Amino acid sequence: MLLDEASVTGTANIIMAASLAEGETTIYNAACEPYIQTIM
Repeated sequence: MLLDEASVTGTANIIMAASLAEGETTIYNAACEPYIQTIM
């Protein structure tokens, strides 16, 4: 997934969707807030 701009909500939504998806998900231009990093 390529985000046009770093978005906390967008990054969190992609992480939640990726947890249900099969395979590997790579997020480019993800937000780097501390609470987002602890999820990964």
